[in-house]
Amino acid sequence: MSDLFHEDVTNQWLGKIFFSIRLSECLSGPFSRHTYLILTKRPERMKEWFRLLYLSDQVPPSQWLGITAENQRRADERIPVLLQIPAAVRWVSLEPLLGPVKVDFLYLRPESSSFYLDGKINYAHHSLYGVRSGLNWVVIGCETGPKRRPCRLEWVRDIIEQCDAAGVPVFVKQIEVNGKVSHDPKDWPEWAKRREFPHVL
Repeated sequence: MSDLFHEDVTNQWLGKIFFSIRLSECLSGPFSRHTYLILTKRPERMKEWFRLLYLSDQVPPSQWLGITAENQRRADERIPVLLQIPAAVRWVSLEPLLGPVKVDFLYLRPESSSFYLDGKINYAHHSLYGVRSGLNWVVIGCETGPKRRPCRLEWVRDIIEQCDAAGVPVFVKQIEVNGKVSHDPKDWPEWAKRREFPHVL
């Protein structure tokens, strides 16, 4: 429930964590019965760790790698780094959503997808698990807490429409309704009632 790639998380701790994950996957066969949602604000460190862990191999489908982005600047900084990791599921958490975001990385032409291969950028599309290039999942949520900043419904709706146009599943966690944070889709506009997950072959 924290950022694994925070500067205060030592390499020793990271090694122990990923050893446990790898052990679980080995005991479960090729497809783990667990799904690990690994979310970070520090994709550069995550990229380096997964390059060392898996070298030229694709990250197992049980490990879904994501970054957080609260606005356009953070999305533009972090998503391209995430897309350099050949993961089965790459996702972005737009939470807390603090402004409109154009998610230009929902789908990419194969020649524009960059992954590490043998320590170099490789422009071939990894399709080991039948997953296309680009992002595979988008999560949206407004800020919570007593000092929360506003999140406009038009920002949420625009991102959902972008995901629909790209065929990318979207999961809305919570939105602001009548000035209050709502976690209950029954209180939301019909267009916002989206609780979708990516499909991994």
